[in-house]
Amino acid sequence: RPPVIIPEATYEANTAIADFKEAYWQYASGDAFAQIPVNADGDSIIISGRIVSSDDSGNMFKQIVVQDESAAILIGVNASGLNEGRYKFGEEIFVNLTGLYVGNYNGLMQIGTPYEGKIGRIDEDVMNLHSQVNGLPDMEKVAQLVQVVNIPEIAALKNDKAALIKYQSALVKFEDVSFVGGGKQLWSDNPGGQYYTTRQLVDKEGKRMAVNTSNRCTFAGDILPEGTGS
Repeated sequence: RPPVIIPEATYEANTAIADFKEAYWQYASGDAFAQIPVNADGDSIIISGRIVSSDDSGNMFKQIVVQDESAAILIGVNASGLNEGRYKFGEEIFVNLTGLYVGNYNGLMQIGTPYEGKIGRIDEDVMNLHSQVNGLPDMEKVAQLVQVVNIPEIAALKNDKAALIKYQSALVKFEDVSFVGGGKQLWSDNPGGQYYTTRQLVDKEGKRMAVNTSNRCTFAGDILPEGTGS
């Protein structure tokens, strides 16, 4: 059988994701974006973390999310099948941000490249030059990054800069929640169509949070989960 090739990165991270976001938070709103320079020591800015997203179901599209112990950030990559190829869910990744761009889409801070005056996705070959994956996917290490939150807590923090830096794009867990219409409604009002459908997640106290799902994802025609869970 073919040998199992385990990738090994040579990059070394020198910047926590939260520190990077703090330094460039001015680009987290509006249409502003900027090319990322070297750090104060003249070295490339390198982050590392686990890939905590997957595009297998089509709900994530041409993007990956990298999360370390401090925060998470989205990176737009102009390619499909990312989880089947180089950027697998649960795999450790190192990314040299110097030379790439930082900006936002609708207030969501991300790494990309200029496109029509705004932040866009990075060409796959450029992303491959700026990144190195390390080892095989490790679900246990992903689980260690997951933070348990609740709806009132998140709602109260949505205008808090420090909280946005910490939680924006991060993989989190809501416990003891239900879907409004669970067991009856589909995930999507228009499976296979454009845009997205909004459903409501509700906790035991009746606090709600909107959940947006792509109408083109593979589970768009499935029924919402029934009952209470995480």
